[in-house]
Amino acid sequence: MSRRGFTLLETVVALACTAVVLAALYGAVLRTAQADQRTTAHADRVATARGALLVLASELEAVPASDRTPEFRVSAAADGAPWQSLRFVTGARGPAVAADDLPVVEYRVVPDNASRGMLVRVETPRLGAPAAPRDDPPPLVDAVRRLQVRCFDGRTWSSTWQAAALPRAVEVALGVDDGAGGVEEVATTVTLPAAGGA
Repeated sequence: MSRRGFTLLETVVALACTAVVLAALYGAVLRTAQADQRTTAHADRVATARGALLVLASELEAVPASDRTPEFRVSAAADGAPWQSLRFVTGARGPAVAADDLPVVEYRVVPDNASRGMLVRVETPRLGAPAAPRDDPPPLVDAVRRLQVRCFDGRTWSSTWQAAALPRAVEVALGVDDGAGGVEEVATTVTLPAAGGA
């Protein structure tokens, strides 16, 4: 029985087949890694958005009752962008702060481009010398597509609020980019204890 080795042609064909299989495997691994990165980034954005809404909800629940006109405003973006701003006085820092010197917080979106922006929180003192304005407040959530706020007066929901009284409830919906061209929305509704039965 004679022992026969591989011919050069058989070796080249085997190497070519191996190269095709390895290239296909590399492409599949690369696509899987990219999908994993997109999914992780999306999950991080949604978790960050939920955390920001929890902070915002706790600050809304601490809006103080006041005989004076409350500083509670919901405004639409001037340029017709799909986000609003929410401004209010909060007592969330606790009783260590004097009641007359509670901070005013504002949640708004700073645009990155025409369709996305960053949710920021700006805090200013209610009384006394205002702090120097920051041109670039740190973002709470990036890749924001929508920020919608609605206020409930006891009968109807409204997307703006300029009234002299506090709303009974506030609904905040935050839409973040899902990484695939869509929007993932997280929302919360908060009853304002300070509004009472007004």
